[in-house]
Amino acid sequence: MAVLLLAGVLALLNLGTDNVRGTVSSLFSPLQSLLWRAGQAASSFTEGVFLGVELQQRVRELEAENLALSQEILSLKEAKKENDRFREAMGAASQGEFDMLFAEIIGKEIERDVLLVNKGTADGVKKGMPVITQSRVAAGSIGEAFEHTSKVLLLSLSDSSSDVKIQGKEMIGVLTGQGRYRARLDFIPQAQELLEGDVVVTSALGGVFPNNLLVGELRNIDKSDLAAFQGGEVELF
Repeated sequence: MAVLLLAGVLALLNLGTDNVRGTVSSLFSPLQSLLWRAGQAASSFTEGVFLGVELQQRVRELEAENLALSQEILSLKEAKKENDRFREAMGAASQGEFDMLFAEIIGKEIERDVLLVNKGTADGVKKGMPVITQSRVAAGSIGEAFEHTSKVLLLSLSDSSSDVKIQGKEMIGVLTGQGRYRARLDFIPQAQELLEGDVVVTSALGGVFPNNLLVGELRNIDKSDLAAFQGGEVELF
């Protein structure tokens, strides 16, 4: 309706005589002023709406960019941790303690404490080779070596056994796997003093591991005057 009215006024202003134009102009001048102000207000409102929509869109874009940057920072932090662990392991190798061959875990058997790693005979892996973590904790040994993969028998594997000793003490015993990442220490003479919290480390006696690799901490000691030996649970590192 307003559009049609404005068109009629414009037609009268363009086609009428000077007197008519003056009369019509004076009659409609207040209305023109009102409509002009209304048009200006509508224009400002529309600009505000468009500006608000653009601002919201920009905010969403900035939030997406911030999320992407946060994810990138997290990835860089994880990469730094991996590099630090790698340098630590390389430091051990450079000191001549071990000849290192690095491998990644790519699978695990469901029923047994056996891992699958991505290195095999083509990389120099052999059956019986000891396996340690980047923190130089004894993990187990190679049970089977294929061309490009190998199976790692963890120390906690049921019925597995390894020669170990108590750190800082002249005590040698046997670590037996109990399954489900559990193990226990046995065959420590009763005359020797075992304490909860004693650190269990590897012994070179069995010919698998070098001396003094970390294994775990002693828990729940079994001691009886009727038995020749004592032992306890080992919380693996």
